[in-house]
Amino acid sequence: MESITKWAVAIKKLNSIQPTVERALDLAQDGVPGPVFIEVPIDVLYPEEMVREMFMKESGVKDGKNLGSKALELYMRGHLYRQFHQPHVSIVPPLRESLPPKPSTKTPHVDKVASLLRTAKRPALVIGSQALVNCRNAGPIADAVQALGVPTWLGGMARGLLGRASDIQFRHKRTAALKEADVVIVAGFPFDFRLGYGRSISSRATLVAANLSSSEMRKNRRPEIPVHMHSGEFLRQLAAAVNGGLGPWSDWFDTLRTRELERDEEINEQAKAPTDLVNPLQLFQRIEEKMSDDAVLVVDGGDFVATASYILRPRQPLSWLDPGVFGTLGVGGGFAVGASLVRPGKEVWLIYGDGSCAYSLAEMDTCIRHGLAPIAVIGTDGAWSQIAREQVPMLGTDVGTVLKRTAYHEVGQGYGAVGLLLDDPSKIDATLDEAKALAASGKPVVINVHIAGTDFRKGSISV
Repeated sequence: MESITKWAVAIKKLNSIQPTVERALDLAQDGVPGPVFIEVPIDVLYPEEMVREMFMKESGVKDGKNLGSKALELYMRGHLYRQFHQPHVSIVPPLRESLPPKPSTKTPHVDKVASLLRTAKRPALVIGSQALVNCRNAGPIADAVQALGVPTWLGGMARGLLGRASDIQFRHKRTAALKEADVVIVAGFPFDFRLGYGRSISSRATLVAANLSSSEMRKNRRPEIPVHMHSGEFLRQLAAAVNGGLGPWSDWFDTLRTRELERDEEINEQAKAPTDLVNPLQLFQRIEEKMSDDAVLVVDGGDFVATASYILRPRQPLSWLDPGVFGTLGVGGGFAVGASLVRPGKEVWLIYGDGSCAYSLAEMDTCIRHGLAPIAVIGTDGAWSQIAREQVPMLGTDVGTVLKRTAYHEVGQGYGAVGLLLDDPSKIDATLDEAKALAASGKPVVINVHIAGTDFRKGSISV
């Protein structure tokens, strides 16, 4: 586990359990967040007398009378004494990467970037999940971004940072904008496939990247100005440095807004297309209108979730939870439970693909036992559509991508939730209203939506 975690450790003494777990929790959240691995052998968890009896019996020491048996018994008694009575000795985790110190004063790069923005004609800002790392109050970061006034695209768990609507936020045509921009600031977002490994950004642009990880910041595309610090803090310092003296970039905003409106209109037209089952675009447009202002969105899936990201708008910061860049399907159930506990009484919408829901739909049992009431919306098209979109054109076969249109609403009922079947487009509003009322009364809901296939995401790839 060492190669894929920030720290991997085996606990060998009873007194090490608490301090090791506490250290692991701190380390997982510190700096660049990441997983830790703790191995806890069961003989550390069982009572000392029980373990001693087990050791002596299994080793045959109890029945031995010779010198070897007595030596083994002496060794095991010493081992067990250390295991249950020795004090904890602190273990210093290996340093995977030097982290930037928390700035007490303005970072040197800030004034340089501020000068760039003052002379920029087509600036662009891309903000990723890392901008909100260890952030309990995103308000100051949102205020800083709004004060900068730069055209902004949000990704990952930064979605919702600027609320449901902002005059500087854009959701479409990011690649086209980055190809034309003369100054690009990438804050807490790696140069991975979502940014074309950096190739989506014009080679003529001055590229600024702020990241907690100095190595991630330089992978695939090296920025002209690398800023090794928390990207949220960098944005706050940058806003203070420019002090509102930017823009207005009227022509640039006009170009971007025209593209935004054109793409929204394309989506509207596709949402109106008649289908034998439910059009997923129409479904998400209705969810978007009906979600409460305090709603939390948990998304767990491929094609269905990617479609949702074009339409659903988180209402506030820290209100969008997804499987992350590696697409770790199965997080939805746990995330929905966590969101429901952290935000009691608020609407929690869990958007599932029919493939991904099977990983964690059983958490409806958890919701029943703990009085939680998320609304799970399962887009059932009988396929791993995100995989099929790439595989079928490339290999000419759908093998391994075909699923049944399982009665997931009945599965939810089996766990104690209220199950609703939605297979008629004319019943979208009524079904969503019923689900909201049920959730408000404290009952978790599973809506099994039989969706029609669309070409909305034709050509998208899964890796």
